[in-house]
Amino acid sequence: MYCVHCGANLGPDDLYCTRCGKSKAAAPPGALVAPAQPGVQLPPDLHWALLILLNLITCGIFGIVWVFIQAFWAKKLAPGNTAIAFVSAYAGGIVLAVMLSLDKSTEPFGSLVNLAGVVCLIVGNFRIRAAMEEYYNSAENIGLTLSGVMTFFFGMIYFQYHINRIAKWQKTGVLT
Repeated sequence: MYCVHCGANLGPDDLYCTRCGKSKAAAPPGALVAPAQPGVQLPPDLHWALLILLNLITCGIFGIVWVFIQAFWAKKLAPGNTAIAFVSAYAGGIVLAVMLSLDKSTEPFGSLVNLAGVVCLIVGNFRIRAAMEEYYNSAENIGLTLSGVMTFFFGMIYFQYHINRIAKWQKTGVLT
């Protein structure tokens, strides 16, 4: 919990803020005070539409890099998170699928490996989601709830939208 006046981190038994000395009171309705010192540095504040454009321009390569950035960030949020392993399996699956597709005798296996890689990406996205919800509902409690359907279909872009919301909250103190 954070002080509604200055954003200092408060213990559960504190009646007064240890920084500003004001009473620990409930925040006004709809307002969440950003912490004075954010616990974990956010990934770059890249607009989700620009993320889509860069992904299209680079034929998906930028998306693979960006999902790695998000997975490493999830590891900072929850040190036991396994998103990196699943995203790595996805990237390895793409490389292996391309290599298998070059030969006619192994071409059907390339499609199977590609499918397995996509499944790994989906699982990795849900691991990133779990890390975000765990951290932003405990350490920096903003009541973050992420949709499973949006995570499944739009993972990286959906996460970036919420990362931008969190960044704005940390700068302005207002969660929109």
